[in-house]
Amino acid sequence: MYKNLRYAFVALLATITSFAYAQTTVTFTAGTDKGTTTKNGSPDKVEKENVVIDCTDAAFATKEYRIYHKSTLTISAQGKITKIEFKCAAAAGKYTGKGFDAVEGLEVVSDEITTWTGNAQAVTLTANVAQVRAKEIIVTYTPDASAVAAPTITGEESFYPTTQVTIMAATGAKIYYNLEGQDPDERDTEYTAPFTLNKTTTVKAVAVLNGKTSPVATKVFNLNDPNAKGALKNPYTVTEALAALSAGTAPAEEVHVVGFISQIKEVELTKYFNATYSISTDGTTNNELVVFRGYSLNGEKFKAADEIEVGDQVVVLGKLINYKDKEGVTTPEIAQNNKIIEIKKKATGISAIENKKAEDNAAIYNLAGQRVDENYKGIVIQNGKKFVK
Repeated sequence: MYKNLRYAFVALLATITSFAYAQTTVTFTAGTDKGTTTKNGSPDKVEKENVVIDCTDAAFATKEYRIYHKSTLTISAQGKITKIEFKCAAAAGKYTGKGFDAVEGLEVVSDEITTWTGNAQAVTLTANVAQVRAKEIIVTYTPDASAVAAPTITGEESFYPTTQVTIMAATGAKIYYNLEGQDPDERDTEYTAPFTLNKTTTVKAVAVLNGKTSPVATKVFNLNDPNAKGALKNPYTVTEALAALSAGTAPAEEVHVVGFISQIKEVELTKYFNATYSISTDGTTNNELVVFRGYSLNGEKFKAADEIEVGDQVVVLGKLINYKDKEGVTTPEIAQNNKIIEIKKKATGISAIENKKAEDNAAIYNLAGQRVDENYKGIVIQNGKKFVK
């Protein structure tokens, strides 16, 4: 009997131990788990389920995580990280994990896969060799059983005119938050009840329990007034967008811009399936706004070059920026990963009127599309040609 009890105790202890050391895997997916920036020149961060990915120069609000050249990437967790897997968005050998400096535990398995293995609360990698791009970053870690989990912030993220925000944490934990975009601590406002927002706001919160502080939870709530400037019902004209960029008053968030396509530089149909073109208020090549590497209607990839044509009127959703190249030349543009929301194809048909006799055996139609006989006088259409009869 005692022998059986001993075996049962050992089995129970093994079960408890396995739970204590159970690993957690968190998958960050580009385009879904997003940061705040879409271009180089500034830091960016993305957080999820007690894991934080922070980089000194990155774009984590794009369809792929971009870790720019010369930047430092730090991945930390509320526990010990044992594995990190980068699913790279490689392009002809570029943007792979080879862009990272070699460190212990880092292995470039292929152009598409790079892994780090070890045992650390935080892992730091530097992209001193080249830029690295990833479609997914998968972090596996062993949670710290005594750690305090980050609070959960809920509410309608895109709202009008108001939204109610609720913050929840572990039982017994105190929650502190602020609305200024700064990491909070115990000097900030203590959360006691849901509150209401009526403007675009970044809410950050921490939980404190038994003297320990959780990671920071962050959520951005965007006021989307359907009649505000830049909304679909009230888009910027190209003239207005150029003026805002020139004055430094262009909004930080994505806006709708309406214009006529004035020229098309490229519709790329082999790898990225996006397009670079220019739009203007009147369809001429004067006072243009570049639409850089944008997607087709509702964010779909381009499937054919003739999906857009010079003369088409488009409403594009994207971020207005002044792009400065290596030579210091500034170009006003709608930043990469924009998309067409509406498109009105240019008028088609035959504009020339030919004053000649129609063929006797072909049907004749007036401009209203009604079939008429040979005695009809005026402008008619026959065999797809317009002429005076």
